[in-house]
Amino acid sequence: MVYQRNDKDCLQAVLSILLDIEYDSVPKFYEDIDTWFEKYDEWLNRMGMYRIYFDVRYDGRVLLPFDCGIKEFECIGILKKVCKEYCHAVLLKFKKNDSGYEISMYDVKRDSEYLIDDIVQIEFIVKRI
Repeated sequence: MVYQRNDKDCLQAVLSILLDIEYDSVPKFYEDIDTWFEKYDEWLNRMGMYRIYFDVRYDGRVLLPFDCGIKEFECIGILKKVCKEYCHAVLLKFKKNDSGYEISMYDVKRDSEYLIDDIVQIEFIVKRI
């Protein structure tokens, strides 16, 4: 698996896994804090993709605003600790069962202090058709 190489490259590592591309081919969006959202969207657009993201909350489970009807999917989870200035990206895997979705989280940060309870957003990367 891929792990972060520094304190700021969690999104780069997660995108590498999610999109099955080399870590070094993902831009270092964290290098420009003022325009990283725009650069991220431009990069995805050049690859024929875009992102959909929305706020979520954790109440013993991740409460999605809709049922997407897909039995299994992967997406990016955005986690935030009150005491931290920046958010943290992780890979989330959802698997539907009788009571909703079972969620597993892969954290690209070794010895991470983040938990699924810290989730604030979910981000889907979608291929343009």
